Amino acid sequence: MSSTARYLCNICGSPGEKWAEGDGFQVLRCPKCGLLWTDRLRKPPEGYWADEIYLKVEEALKRRFKRILKFVLKFSEPGRALEVGSSTGAFLEVAREEGFQIEGCDISPRAVQAAKEKGLKVRKGTLDESYSSAYFDFLFAFNLIEHLPDPSSFLKEAHRVLRPGGLLVLETPVQEGLFHRVSRAAYLMSRGRVRMLGLSPEDHLFRFSKRTFREIERLFPFRLLTLRTMPSPWAEIWEKSRVVEIQHRLLYRTSLPLLWLASLLPGLGNRALAIFSAR
Repeated sequence: MSSTARYLCNICGSPGEKWAEGDGFQVLRCPKCGLLWTDRLRKPPEGYWADEIYLKVEEALKRRFKRILKFVLKFSEPGRALEVGSSTGAFLEVAREEGFQIEGCDISPRAVQAAKEKGLKVRKGTLDESYSSAYFDFLFAFNLIEHLPDPSSFLKEAHRVLRPGGLLVLETPVQEGLFHRVSRAAYLMSRGRVRMLGLSPEDHLFRFSKRTFREIERLFPFRLLTLRTMPSPWAEIWEKSRVVEIQHRLLYRTSLPLLWLASLLPGLGNRALAIFSAR
C-alpha cells in the first residue's frame, strides 16, 4: 500500500482526519464510516507474543469459542469452514468437535507446527489463491482484521472463497468498547501525554466501529446478519499486558481488573462479533 493510500480510509476511500498523535505516527479517523487507522506501517517485532499467550490460555480460549460457535450455529448448520489466522488451533479443535469440516492458515511457523501436532489441517500462509472460489460455507477470523495492512482486500478475498449465502464471522476490538472510550478520554485529558491508544504501526493498524461494519454492508457484497459487542477474555488480555510493550504499564495493569469488570456491562464490551452473509 502506498504512503498516499494510508491517508485514505481503507473501507470507503474518504480522506482521513487526524485523531491522535502516537510515537512517530498519527492515528487517522474516517469522517464517513468512523474507521481509525495508523498512517505508518512497521514490521512487527521478532518473537511476536500471540503464540505464547494462546498456548498458555488455550482452555479459556476454547470455552469462549464454544460460546461463540453456539451463537453462530443459530444462523446455519456446520459445514466446510476456514479460519484465517488460526494460531495454535484452539478454535479449529472446537469447530471440529461441533461437526465442521475445518482447516486453517496462519503466517506463524511456530503456530502452524503446534496446530499440526494436534492433527489439524493447517497451512502456513494467509487467505489467497490457494483456496478455490465459492468453496467454503464459513470463514472465521478472530482478532485478525485489525492487524491486516489492507482489510478491504481481505473482505474481497473472503467473498471470493465463500459460496453464496456463506457466512463471514469476524471478531475485532471495537470503538464502542469501554477500553477504547477510557483510553480516548485519558489521551484528551492529558493533552496527548497518555497514549494508550490500542493502535500502533506494528500491531493493531485499524480499529473498527459499528458504523464501519454497516458501511461494509453497503459497499461490499455482504449482508450484515448480526453485530454484537462482547468483553475481551480476561486471561488473554492479562497475559498480553504482561509481555507486550505498553506505555504506562503499571497504570494500565493496575486499572485493568476494574475496567474489565465494568466492560461486562451491556453495551460496553471491547470486542465486536460481526456475522455477514455473502450475497
